[in-house]
Amino acid sequence: MYIRRKRVHSRNKNQAAVAVEAALCILVMFPILFGTLEICSGFYLQESLTIAAYEGARTAARQDATPSDVRDYVREILEDRGVDISNGNIDIAPATFGNQRALDPVTVTVSCPTAGNSIFVFQHMADRTLTASVSFAFEVGLPPLDLNN
Repeated sequence: MYIRRKRVHSRNKNQAAVAVEAALCILVMFPILFGTLEICSGFYLQESLTIAAYEGARTAARQDATPSDVRDYVREILEDRGVDISNGNIDIAPATFGNQRALDPVTVTVSCPTAGNSIFVFQHMADRTLTASVSFAFEVGLPPLDLNN
């Protein structure tokens, strides 16, 4: 003898529970995701400034370099990395390279605001200026400066 049982539709109840759990997880996961992206953007900006300052100081240490060569090269590197330096500074010490002797320090400092270079600009990144500074010793007897290599 076959007994017919009435099916309880528990599937709809499970789907509703899954939807509520997903909504709660999204409320937690999205801020974590956006915060991670923002922090990574800040690290990328700091690393880009450090690389540009390093390459600028390396270029400034060459015997035939000029401050305008250094500034142009630093701007080119930052532009290639997608960094907006329009409100930033590139400082070179000393300002002229005429009286440099071997092993005198040449320092390049690159600073840039986070406002135009951040993805979302949360409060921890808003209105800050990141700075990177690198010093090299002035070198004598190196081959001529070639910015293409």
